[in-house]
Amino acid sequence: MTRLIELMDRVDRATLTLVSAPAGYGKSMLVSHWSESRERPCAWVSLDEADSDVGLFLRYIVAAVQRVAPGSCEEVAGLLQAANLPPGPVLARTLANELDELDAPVVLVLDDYHRIEPESNVHEFLWFLLEHPPRSLRLVLATRNDPPLPIGSLRGRGRLTEVRLRDLRFTASETAEYLERSSGVKVSKEALANLAQQTEGWIVALRLVSIHLQHVDDPGALLKRLHGGIQHTREYLLEEVLDRLPTRNR
Repeated sequence: MTRLIELMDRVDRATLTLVSAPAGYGKSMLVSHWSESRERPCAWVSLDEADSDVGLFLRYIVAAVQRVAPGSCEEVAGLLQAANLPPGPVLARTLANELDELDAPVVLVLDDYHRIEPESNVHEFLWFLLEHPPRSLRLVLATRNDPPLPIGSLRGRGRLTEVRLRDLRFTASETAEYLERSSGVKVSKEALANLAQQTEGWIVALRLVSIHLQHVDDPGALLKRLHGGIQHTREYLLEEVLDRLPTRNR
């Protein structure tokens, strides 16, 4: 986790930090741990499909920013109360101007950004902010897939930090440390090597392994027997772990 926290510390160097990987690789957990390590709190919004409405989306952003910077964004908050919502560019420009007036940088985390519908105007609104970035704003997107934003353009201009699947996979040493801490089990390098090959560093699989190891007599032998790749290993672990749970907990 230390390695990943250090990777996230690059947030302050870029307009956008993209944390992108499939489900179960600990994106939200990583960003949460990182945000807790900072001296200043982050403005955090957890998204769902309903937030594809740009007005609702912006209300949540304003509320999150105001929690960490009281008294900010009052003009855009007023615009959001209008009977007819102003056009997206007007709202984005107003928000950008107000964020520019902040004395200290604000990190805005948008978790589960993949839940925003592909055709939503939210993407256009966000792209305006990225094209005209307030000096005080650092944006973090945690998502299962890349958003419909010109990522390549930001990358080419050096305004993008990326945390990808390859970064989120647990290394052998991190896996050993995790298993010892979570299940109290130490295993051989050979067993760890096979575990890494079968799980591909997937944190959900490692969590299932740590639960299962607490109920077997020879953890090392079990880990050496794992085979068939991540799909087979996942099915096996789910069956083994779920079979041990009381019926009411399944």
